[in-house]
Amino acid sequence: MYKKMSLFLGINLLVSFAGTLFQMNILWRIFTNHEQLQTIVLVLSSSFILQSIFSLVAGVIADSYPKKRLLLISIVSFILVVIGVYFIKFDSARIIFYLIFSAISTLFQRGIITLVASALSTNEYIKYDSISVLSTQVTAVLNNILAGLIITFLGLNYIYLLVFLLFILSLFVTYFFIPNEKKQEIKKKENTFPLSFIKEKILSDKKIIIFMILLFFLNLDYGYIPNVLPFFMLQSTKSLSPLFLSLLKSSTNIGESLASIVIIRFSKKVSQMTKIGLLGSAFCFIFLPMINKFIFVTFLVLLFYGFFDTFTQPLFSYFVSSIDSSVRGRIIGVIDCVVYIAAPIGMILGNTVSHFGLIPLGVAIATVFLLTYLILVQSKIYRNIDLEANNESK
Repeated sequence: MYKKMSLFLGINLLVSFAGTLFQMNILWRIFTNHEQLQTIVLVLSSSFILQSIFSLVAGVIADSYPKKRLLLISIVSFILVVIGVYFIKFDSARIIFYLIFSAISTLFQRGIITLVASALSTNEYIKYDSISVLSTQVTAVLNNILAGLIITFLGLNYIYLLVFLLFILSLFVTYFFIPNEKKQEIKKKENTFPLSFIKEKILSDKKIIIFMILLFFLNLDYGYIPNVLPFFMLQSTKSLSPLFLSLLKSSTNIGESLASIVIIRFSKKVSQMTKIGLLGSAFCFIFLPMINKFIFVTFLVLLFYGFFDTFTQPLFSYFVSSIDSSVRGRIIGVIDCVVYIAAPIGMILGNTVSHFGLIPLGVAIATVFLLTYLILVQSKIYRNIDLEANNESK
């Protein structure tokens, strides 16, 4: 089990590290060229909408073709995009490549999620996901700081070289170390996405519908907080330093890393952890209005938000692992299609509310978390999930 986990974690971390570095590079270029949050919101919203549409296709592909092949194709495509951005250096081209990169990321993530979920049991997958979150956030802290240092002291071109080398390394590891699936595990039937599938497998299943509603509301905040809020906080504190932005983004990752240590120990308390995470996340944004008076609060708000928000991860892990493996890719594809639509809506709403001040923005963000909490506790399906208690009863 741990050998499998190490391989999957290694691939995911390499690609995540390279991808985050690459995307931050492009967003920083666009932000410094325009210095308007509307441009960032437009780019990110377009990215999420594209991922929403492509997630349906990615789900079908993940259920129909070998997962290792999907990973290899995705990584090669990443490399081609990086080369394209390096040689074509005007903003409109960068935006197009950013959107293409986002679509490829959807395919890669669908491949890696379905591959890992099929290879591990429910408890193993939740533990893997907890370790993955911890590892990803630790590397993300290094990633953000490294990006800020490179942009500040060396220049943006060095980022392309580092990203290129990381993707080459991930391609090598995937090709030589990820085992091929057995032929009987590769199913090429039902490789279309008829409306009857959505009706029979999704709309008739309360477990899936309620989970989609929970994720839709959460992604109103998830779209805005990590993608747009740091830039807004940057403006509020009157700092345009890429190093400051990287440190600001790292504060969320530090909080998520600390929380992941707790989750590894208590991951089986799925509902209890999720409730704490939602209430804690809401509480953090009470202090958002203080960021323009006390610069240190900008870090604390995002750090504690990252800590509490990570407590909701076991719920997602539990849900993914509980889906029938033969339709897992398509079901996750439909769910992602819905929640990716929520992210740009959240970014647009958040950016609009931010014009009225920090107090209305903090209240709006907290309200979404509280509303999601109420939906969770009213649901008989999700309010009392305790895998440890279930194992003891058996």
